Amino acid sequence: MSKVQSIEDLKQKCAEKNMPLEKMRFFIGEDRKEPKCFGVYQDERTGNWVVYKNKADGTRAVRYEGPDEARAAQEIWNKIGDEVKHRKDMHASPYDESVLREIYDQSGQMLSVRGGVSKADDGGVSDNKLEVVSDEELGGMSDNELRVVPGREPEGTSGKEPGESSGRVQRSVPSKVSRSAPGKASVSTSRRTSKKAPEGILGGILGIFGNTFSFIWNEFVLEHPFASLFFALVGTSLFLEFVFPSPQNGYYKVEDTVYYYLEDQWYMYDDSGDWMTSYVDLDDPEDYYLGDFYSEEYGTEAFEGTEYYGHYLEEKREKENKRDDRDDDYDNDYDDDDYDYDYDDWDADDTDWDTDW
Repeated sequence: MSKVQSIEDLKQKCAEKNMPLEKMRFFIGEDRKEPKCFGVYQDERTGNWVVYKNKADGTRAVRYEGPDEARAAQEIWNKIGDEVKHRKDMHASPYDESVLREIYDQSGQMLSVRGGVSKADDGGVSDNKLEVVSDEELGGMSDNELRVVPGREPEGTSGKEPGESSGRVQRSVPSKVSRSAPGKASVSTSRRTSKKAPEGILGGILGIFGNTFSFIWNEFVLEHPFASLFFALVGTSLFLEFVFPSPQNGYYKVEDTVYYYLEDQWYMYDDSGDWMTSYVDLDDPEDYYLGDFYSEEYGTEAFEGTEYYGHYLEEKREKENKRDDRDDDYDNDYDDDDYDYDYDDWDADDTDWDTDW
């Protein structure tokens, strides 16, 4: 995560990225009055930091006003990140150059397609391309349809070797673009004549599983490895919890002995009248569960009055406080690399100056 701690820190990060702040309409430490600008400054009268946006009509929207300099600086840094991302999305190619897909032309010849360029694996077709076609050309297909256009020998020419390409249109195969994320496209073909599908019900089932696995692997695992690892761990944890369920917090009675389970730890009420750490292996804990609340009928002292329980409550409060601190953290979702951009091409009019932020 990219984070700034002060106005000076903000200025330094902007300088490191060679940001033309005035061209970008960001003013750090200035209370500008003209329309179409963002800014942050310290009010000399109150001492508060003010983060503002002057809209196209000249009205001002205040994003933050308060004593927290770090928050004020972070608000501007976050907004710069938003504007950079907005421009990257505006100028992004509709095809992801890193995605490789295999499609087939009408003769069953396999073509490897990367972005908008395709080449035949055997070198026979060298001028194939991927192009966007209109509804008229494909008779009602959507504007997001793609087709492979292999070249052919021009009419009236001779002397060319078989398979030599001239770049002219010979035939086309409609292919659909599946957009799983902004700026990314994957190609699925409407015809694959060079591979024979397995026959029978078993073949159909295997085909479905194979296609599903391939889709998940290509479209999710490879694209989001860390998220995939996280979901795999969560899924494994849920599976183990289902197969080997953890006991509930509360009182248990095994034969004549009373136990208390709390957060992965067993405690036993011994003959001396004290609670002590212990362990008990129960195949089905629910069969021995007494309840979460103390009852004199258990013949023990209340576990909630022990130092063990007091320590548990203290740790619980500390975790809640840390979670609250994280909720109050004004960090953003950008890394420093996300601010890399050709700022010479920055057009301030690409910003939506009619919104409050």
